[in-house]
Amino acid sequence: SLCVAEGVATPPAAAPDPAPTPPERFSSALARLVTDEQPAGGGVVEEQVAEALGWVAAAGWRLPERLLVPVLTLTRRPKVAQAVGPVLGERGRWLVAHHLDWSAAVSGAAPVPDDEPLDERTWHEGVTRERLAHLTRLRRRDPDAARALVEATWKQDSAADRAAFVAVVAAQPTPADLPFLETALADRSTKVAAAAREALLLLPGSVLVERMRARARQAVLVEPGRQGVLGLGRSGPRVRFEAPPDAGDDPDATRDGLIEPTWAKAAGENRLNAVVAAIPPAEWPALVGVPASALLQAEGTWSVRAGLAAAAERWHDQALAADLVAAGVRTAGVLGTLDLDTLAQVLDGPDAVVPHTVDSLVSSWPTPWPAEVAHQLSGWVLRQARSRKGGASTVPDAVWSRAATAVPVLHARGWAQRLRDVAADAELSPHLQRRIRAAAATLTLRAAMYDDARAHIERRTGAGS
Repeated sequence: SLCVAEGVATPPAAAPDPAPTPPERFSSALARLVTDEQPAGGGVVEEQVAEALGWVAAAGWRLPERLLVPVLTLTRRPKVAQAVGPVLGERGRWLVAHHLDWSAAVSGAAPVPDDEPLDERTWHEGVTRERLAHLTRLRRRDPDAARALVEATWKQDSAADRAAFVAVVAAQPTPADLPFLETALADRSTKVAAAAREALLLLPGSVLVERMRARARQAVLVEPGRQGVLGLGRSGPRVRFEAPPDAGDDPDATRDGLIEPTWAKAAGENRLNAVVAAIPPAEWPALVGVPASALLQAEGTWSVRAGLAAAAERWHDQALAADLVAAGVRTAGVLGTLDLDTLAQVLDGPDAVVPHTVDSLVSSWPTPWPAEVAHQLSGWVLRQARSRKGGASTVPDAVWSRAATAVPVLHARGWAQRLRDVAADAELSPHLQRRIRAAAATLTLRAAMYDDARAHIERRTGAGS
C-alpha cells in the first residue's frame, strides 16, 4: 500500500509528463499480459512483460497511467523489476516513491554504476544479500581489497556466507587469491571447500592442480602400440586405468573432492573420474602421451565419460565435447559446450537426444536464442511432437513455454505458423494440441507487439536506415 500514514500531509502530485505512450493496440496487448489473460498462462508472463517493457523503452515511450499499477504489481518478478525503471514516467516514479514494496523492488533491481562510492559499513552491518552485492562490485573494482574484506570477517561468518563469498572470488580467480583459496579448501564446511576447489582448478599454479596432475599420471596408464603381424602396420596405444589411492593412502583425497560419491558407484571409478574432471583436456598429451579422447577407448569396465564431460564443460573444450557426443554422451552440459554449428547438426541428426536433456540445455541459454539454434530446435521440437501422435508429448511443457518466449522475435511469426500447422493434426493428443496452440499464440502476440514498436525503435536507433 502507499506509505502515507494517517494524519500525514498528502505528498505533492506528480509532475506532468510529456513523454508519449505506446499505440492503443500495443497498450491493450500489454494489458492482457499483465492481467494474465492470454493462453500461455503465468509461466511466460515475466519474460514477455520484461521484453515488452524493453521495447517501450527503446521506442522512447512511457507506460500509460492505467498500466502502472498492474505492471508495478509484477515487480516481485526480478526481470520485470529490472525492466520497468526507464518506462515509469513521472507518474510512475511518483507511485514508486510512495509505495514501500515497489520502491524496494525497483531500486533493488536497478543497475548500480561500478564507479559509485562504496560504503564499507554495508559489509559489516548489512544482510547477506547486501554484503554479496557490495563484495561483487568491489571485486570488479579492486580484487585484492574484496578478498581482504572476506578474510577480515572469515571467522565470524557462517558456513553458508563463507561459501557464497568464496564463490564471488571463484568467479574470476587470480594468482593472488591462491593462499586464501588454499585456506578455504581446508575449511570444515564441504560447501566452502567445494567452492574453493572450483576456483583452484582454474589456476594452473595451484597446489591442488599439481596434486591432480600427479594422480592422473599414476591412474592413466598408456602402453605404446604394437607392430602388426609380419611387420605390417602398427596398433594404436593402449590405455588402461588404475584407481587413485583412497583417503587411507592419500591424506588430501577428501578435501580434494575424490571421496564424495559424485561420479560412479564403484569407489575407485569415482575417484578416477574426479581426477579426470580436474585435468584441462589440452594437458593430456603432455601428461600421459595421448589426447583426452583416447580415454574414451580405454580397456576395462571403468568409464571416465562423466569426468571427461565435466572437464569439457569446465574448460569449454568444444573438440572434446564433439568427441563425447560421437561416443554417445549427450548431457546438457556437453551439448551446451558444442559450437553452434555442431549443436545444430546434433539436434537435426538421426540419433536421439533425450527431451529432458534439451529442457536442461535450453533453460541455460540466454534469451533470445541464437537464430541458427532456434531454427534447428524448431525442427527437433516438431519432429518430437509428430512422433507421438495420439500419445503424451515427449517434449516437456517447459520447452514449449521457453520456446514461446525465447525464439528471436523476428522469427516468432514463422515459428507460430509451423506450430499451428502441427497442432491441426487430429492425431495429436488434446493436451499436446493445447500446449502447441498456446505457444503459437504467445509467439503471434510477441510478433504483433514488436511490429507496433519496430518503426519507432528503428527511427530512434537508426537501425532501419
